[in-house]
Amino acid sequence: MTVEQGRDRSPPDTATSAAADRRLVLLGALLPLLAASCAERAGCASEPATHPQGQCRARYYQTDFGDRGVTQAMVECTSGAGNLGGNIVAIPSLRAGIGLRWLDPQTLEVALAPGRRRDDMRTQDVYAGLRLRYVYRDLRRDEPAWAGCGLAARTR
Repeated sequence: MTVEQGRDRSPPDTATSAAADRRLVLLGALLPLLAASCAERAGCASEPATHPQGQCRARYYQTDFGDRGVTQAMVECTSGAGNLGGNIVAIPSLRAGIGLRWLDPQTLEVALAPGRRRDDMRTQDVYAGLRLRYVYRDLRRDEPAWAGCGLAARTR
């Protein structure tokens, strides 16, 4: 290999050219994966279930990532410390939504479609001194949440 003023003057059929070809092949293989990861995902959210005293809201979200979908319920509470909240439960499916209803100021009823895998299923949280408890039951087919928030019909 001959180097002049910081430039590689090797003939094009040498190891340097082969390495460049390998990089191009690798880049060609990765481009479809990169394009898929940048694709816009589809999503929707339910109407919020508002806390009896107005300080918290719970809703569920459905997101279609193309190769998989997730439905998750979240709660957000407002206090002097700002907005606090987090995930209640996640379901790796778009088949049904999640029913959410406040039973009292500390208890949120969470209705889930039976027979589905459930991830990160929480039973309680405390946000700025407000203690919340989550009670679970099966979601019935005749409840509005069964239809989801708009994505479920595409996956059936």
